[in-house]
Amino acid sequence: MKVKPICLLHTKIDSSDNVLKILRNRLACGFPSPSDDYLEELPSLDELLITHPSATYLAKAQGDSMIERGIMDGSLLIVDRAIEAKNMATIVASVNGELTVKIIDIKQKLLRPANRQQRPIPLPEDINVICEGVVTFCINPQYNTSFAC
Repeated sequence: MKVKPICLLHTKIDSSDNVLKILRNRLACGFPSPSDDYLEELPSLDELLITHPSATYLAKAQGDSMIERGIMDGSLLIVDRAIEAKNMATIVASVNGELTVKIIDIKQKLLRPANRQQRPIPLPEDINVICEGVVTFCINPQYNTSFAC
């Protein structure tokens, strides 16, 4: 699965009208809840999803090698460069200059796909591999939609 960085998240928001908000309560898939009339101030997605704004970037996933981790072709990934990659974390790796999303298996020295139909990438000493960040969240578009960027 390849990734393409698309934008940085440390842009300044001038007004609360520009910020995506989410509901604190769960959304009912049946009848609306009467408590919806009493919702408090909603947190922004930035507050919920980004711990290190200056070290975080968005990337768009391409391919199907990470489908068993919920990362689909076209998913929007939130990648944090300030987090240390621990064993079995989903990371963005630069392998000989090409970006890919894989599971880092430090003990076995492999980059593992999350798709049983694909093989892991061994990490011998002669391959230049750099961790470009840890994937912290994945946002998937729903039926018949896609991200504009």
